Amino acid sequence: LFKEIYPFCQKITSRRKESMQQMCELSQGVWIVYLTCLSLIDIRTRKIPIWLLSAGGVMAIVMQIWKSLKGASISPILIVSGAAVGIVFLGISKITREAFGYGDGIVILILGICLGLWDLLIVLMISFLGASLIAILLLVWNKGAKKQSMPFIPFLCIGYVAVILMG
Repeated sequence: LFKEIYPFCQKITSRRKESMQQMCELSQGVWIVYLTCLSLIDIRTRKIPIWLLSAGGVMAIVMQIWKSLKGASISPILIVSGAAVGIVFLGISKITREAFGYGDGIVILILGICLGLWDLLIVLMISFLGASLIAILLLVWNKGAKKQSMPFIPFLCIGYVAVILMG
């Protein structure tokens, strides 16, 4: 009996792993499209509509609930810690009078819910490194003033894609 049941159980396990992999890939694709849209808006207007940010927040929470029901979610502690990083950046936005925009802080909060603490920190490191390199290049080539603002969401998008590609 065990010999007959074991291959059947392996097929179910294999299908479940395949299903979870497809779910993760779909989720990652949705976030890449979302972040790309936000990046284009940030580059053009430097203002992200609150309804678009709200939709992203709801989408992040719904996806985490969906993943947890499927058994593929990350630890709730990591999700809350990632969201806390976003809240810290919202505080920074308030303290700096939006030198670092509220939209950027909200997107970091959303990414914290999606990725959890550790992957969010990697996204932020890549994003700040990229933004710093571009800022230095602009200053060196005298195309940027010291007080000039720069959209940050495109760098968050690049950081997110880099984390996905790193696995």
